[in-house]
Amino acid sequence: ENQKRKTAEEKRIRKGIIGIARIISPELDTAIAIDISHNRFSSFPKCLCSIPRPALEELNITGNLITKIPEDLTRFASLITLKVSLNRLGSVPAWLICGGVPSLREFVARHCCLTKIDGPVPGSVGASQLRHLEIDENEMTEIPNAVAERLVQLKVFSASGNKLTKLPEAFSKISTLSELRLQKNSLSELPATKSAVLIDASFNKLSSLPREWFDESCQKPAVTTLLLQGNYFTALPESLFTRLSAL
Repeated sequence: ENQKRKTAEEKRIRKGIIGIARIISPELDTAIAIDISHNRFSSFPKCLCSIPRPALEELNITGNLITKIPEDLTRFASLITLKVSLNRLGSVPAWLICGGVPSLREFVARHCCLTKIDGPVPGSVGASQLRHLEIDENEMTEIPNAVAERLVQLKVFSASGNKLTKLPEAFSKISTLSELRLQKNSLSELPATKSAVLIDASFNKLSSLPREWFDESCQKPAVTTLLLQGNYFTALPESLFTRLSAL
């Protein structure tokens, strides 16, 4: 019976789906996905940070007590998805979402007590490959423009339930951006994105839409869904449905 259990575990290891409580660190070298969510870790396990040649593509540490993301993650060259929601981070290091983890495509940090993106933007790495950035239900007041300038591949930005008053100008220049989920902030203006097809700006402090959207010399916005309930509008532009013809 013990041999059968060992054989089954070895098969799971070879497939790359590994539970941290039942393995030893040498076997982590082959892991593709690790899920240690909903435990009581107060920091990243040392056996993760010391993997000599990490092949890890997905790491889920949701629902722990972690307060810091270690720079050791810069060695995880294959990491695509990182989920850290429901921890006690307070801040996100700029290097993490600005190319310091070169293959990172998805970063999810909901309910993490985040107040800022911290530290300098790394100058020695290329543009971020991040496609999906989710930081809902935190205490963020701003996104640094220097960070936004590196998010040239971003498709989905979700930051509902924060304290954002505006987004940096760089967001209007991200040509890959397709979804902006910004409900329940304190935004008084929106970025003049031309590529986003879904913009949820419900329950903010908006009283107008970007002027560039109604400039005949500019490209028409691609937006098909625009949610504006719970704002400060008293009127809408007469050319709203002419310029935003995809609505």
